[in-house]
Amino acid sequence: MTVIASFAINGCPVLVGDLLLSGKEDSTRSCHLPTVGEVTKIFPEGSGYVPVGVAQKIYIVDDDFALAWAGSLIQAKTAISSIVDMNSKVKFTPDSLWEFIKQIELDPDYSELSLICMIGDGTKIDRCSIRASYFYSDELGEVFVAGTGSEAIINYLKQVVKQKHNFPEDPLTSAISLSVNIFGCLISDEMAMPNEYGFHSLQNYFGAGYEIATYLDHKVTKIDDIIQGYWTAHVDGARVNFEMFPFRMYKYYYIDKNLYIFSSTFILTNIDKENIPEIDIKKEIHIVQPIIANCSITARLDVEPKLTAKWNISHVLLAKRDGSVQGVSRLDYRPNGESLIKISHEGIEFDKDLLDDLMKRLYRHV
Repeated sequence: MTVIASFAINGCPVLVGDLLLSGKEDSTRSCHLPTVGEVTKIFPEGSGYVPVGVAQKIYIVDDDFALAWAGSLIQAKTAISSIVDMNSKVKFTPDSLWEFIKQIELDPDYSELSLICMIGDGTKIDRCSIRASYFYSDELGEVFVAGTGSEAIINYLKQVVKQKHNFPEDPLTSAISLSVNIFGCLISDEMAMPNEYGFHSLQNYFGAGYEIATYLDHKVTKIDDIIQGYWTAHVDGARVNFEMFPFRMYKYYYIDKNLYIFSSTFILTNIDKENIPEIDIKKEIHIVQPIIANCSITARLDVEPKLTAKWNISHVLLAKRDGSVQGVSRLDYRPNGESLIKISHEGIEFDKDLLDDLMKRLYRHV
């Protein structure tokens, strides 16, 4: 179970997919997700059908062709292996690919598989799908969606296009920014537990992280160099109490086709006499391999990545008086990878303009 989707911003196509794998519960194995840790927090023993791990849902076949899959892992591996083999012999065109995946759709051996494909022929980029929902939007063009998270992602897409953003003006950067923002919001909801406040993706068997692919420098590329930061705040009378450091930050990056998710959890341990917080940082690295794992894990896990990125998304979960939670987010696009955070033995320092702007945004929702 999963969620995959494709849309376009001013003609720039984007392919997106989550990471979660689900299956029958196995009491001999544990599952630790990047977003919530042990899944037993949400799925207690005896749940039957539970998250069991993570995998990449987007597969790049060649420089002109990528696909996203949803449904059965076994069926996806078999179908994608067949597609890769066929493409290595005779490169697919948009027409020949459509004919091939229609055969997959009719084959009962692939009855639990959905595919969304994005393929170029040098002059244009086409998209096609099997077992996916479809609708047209003036802002997003042709939209394809599949998986158990279809309803959630459709709702997010419709909400986000109505909002004003400080996204860059060019179509490519704007399309990537919109995608990064949407999935940052989905992860924000995923971590807002318990679920009395809203939609919980894991309970509908999708989430745990997301991938984005688009055409960059004339070839299909997965987008990394992303940092997602998550804060909490709550309404107290007429005031907003805003934690001045995040409870979680993620950095997404690829090495040898493997997706690395570097997670930093910030824990308040003490407040000194000068009212300065003392913070402990718990760090983890999660590695997510392609569905056809033709790569090895070579990165040194004892070397921390720098907390710098092109795409920086800051999210605040605002607990309101009525018990609901309002999500507030901001995108900072830094083409040169400037840092919004400095961590040293003296403490944590954030970009002041970022914190001031987040506070202004929070007061709009009080």
